[in-house]
Amino acid sequence: MNSGRGSGIEHLAARVRGISAVITSVVLLGFLVAVLTAMLVAAFRDTVLVEPIGAPEELVQRGYTPQVIAYRLMDEVMAIRLEYKSMKDGRAITADWTQADIQIPTTGISFKSFLSEVRRLFNIPETRIGGEITRDEDVLRLRLRLHQPGNHRHTQLVRSARGLDELLYLGAQDLIRSTDPCLLAFYLFNRDPRSAVALIEHCVANAPADDDPWAYNLWGLVHMAEGREQEGREMFLKALTLRPDFPPAYNNLGLAHTLREEYEEADAAFQKALTTNPNLGILYSTWGLSYAMRGNEKEAEEHFTKALRLEPDNPRIRLARGLSLVRMGKREQGIQEIQKAIALSPTFVAAHQIAGDYFYESRSFSDAVRHYQELARLSSHFAEQISWKYSSALVRWGEELAKQKELDAAIEKFESVLTLEPRNQRLKDRIARLKAERDAAPATDKGSGSATRPPDAKAP
Repeated sequence: MNSGRGSGIEHLAARVRGISAVITSVVLLGFLVAVLTAMLVAAFRDTVLVEPIGAPEELVQRGYTPQVIAYRLMDEVMAIRLEYKSMKDGRAITADWTQADIQIPTTGISFKSFLSEVRRLFNIPETRIGGEITRDEDVLRLRLRLHQPGNHRHTQLVRSARGLDELLYLGAQDLIRSTDPCLLAFYLFNRDPRSAVALIEHCVANAPADDDPWAYNLWGLVHMAEGREQEGREMFLKALTLRPDFPPAYNNLGLAHTLREEYEEADAAFQKALTTNPNLGILYSTWGLSYAMRGNEKEAEEHFTKALRLEPDNPRIRLARGLSLVRMGKREQGIQEIQKAIALSPTFVAAHQIAGDYFYESRSFSDAVRHYQELARLSSHFAEQISWKYSSALVRWGEELAKQKELDAAIEKFESVLTLEPRNQRLKDRIARLKAERDAAPATDKGSGSATRPPDAKAP
C-alpha cells in the first residue's frame, strides 16, 4: 500500500515537473518572439541615431556634457515635430548610446550590427549624427556630421549663434531638413505658408517617394491659405492619385469643397477620409467645421464630440471647435476653446492670431496686444499682416490707461507704437501732452503704474 501511494506521488510530481517545463518553454518562447518582434520593428523603421555632441570645457563645467547637449538637440527636434501636430509620423530619433548592444546568442553578432545590416539589405534609411560645439570669441559654432551607412553619404551642417538655446534650435531645423524634410515643411507652414514651398518642392524632387502625397497635400494647404481653393483642390487630388487611401488629402478636399459651397462633394470626401481611418479625431473635426460653416449646429457638435472623444488634447480640434462656436454666435464658448488650443500648444500661430482678433473686436486691448506680441515673436510673416492692428490695439489700450490716469503706463504704450511708426507726429504730440499732464500733476496723483488696473487688463 505504501509503495503504491509513493509511486502515485512520484507520478504526480513528474506530471507537475512536466507541466512546469512546458510553461517555462512557452514563457521563454513568448519572450524570444517579443524580442524578435521588437528587433524587426526597430530594424524596419527609418531611424536617426544621435551620438554625443562634443562641447567646450566651459559648457561641460556648466553641466552641458556631450550627452546632455545631444538630448537637448533631440528635445528641439521633438518640439519642432509636435508644433504642427501633423498626422505624418516622423523618423524615429534616439540616443545611440542608450541602445543596449547585446550579443545575439550563438552568433557572435551584436544587436546594433544586426539592425544596421538589416536596414542596409532592405534599403531602409539609417542616419547617424555626431558633431561638436566650439567657441569662436563670443560666438558658438555647431558642426553636425550626418552619416548614412547604407549609401555611404556624408553631410556636414554648420550653424553659429551667440546663445546655446538658439544654436540648438537652428541645429534641430538643419537636422530635420536633412533627415525628414517634409515634417520641417509642416513646421514652416505653421509659421509662414509661403516659406514652406521651397522645401515642398525639395520633397517632391527627392526620395523617399512615399513623402510625395504628404508634400502635395501640404502644397494644397499653402494654396488654400492664400485663397486659391481651386489650386488647393488640384493638389489634394494629385496626392490622392499617388495614394488613393490617404485620409489627410480627403479631409482637406472636403474643406475645399465646403468653401466652394459644394456640400455633397464635401460630405463624400469627408466620408472617404473616415472610411480609410475612422480613428482620427481631426477628420471628424474638419467635417464638424464644415457643418458649422453651413449653419448646421447640431451636426457640427455631434462631429466635434466624436473628435474630442478620440483626441481630447489635439489643439487643432480645439481651434476648429472654437471657430465653429464663434461662427454660430457662441463667442464666449468659442474663445474658451481657442484658449484651450493655445494652452495645449503655446506656439500655435493661427490660434494666437484668431484670439488676438477676437479680443481686439471685443475691445479687450491688453489681451489683444498679448496675443499679437506672441504672434510677432513666432512669425515675421504674420507679424507684418497684423502690424496695423497691433499698433491700433496699443494706442487704444494707451487711451484707456490715460482715462484711468495711469499716465506712465499710457506713455509707455504710445512709445511702443512710436518705435513701429517713428514718423507719427500725432503720436509724438499725444505723448508730449501726457508728459506735460503728468509733470503738472501733484506727486500723489502722477501715474506710476500702481493705480487701478484698466477693466480690460484681466487675463482671458
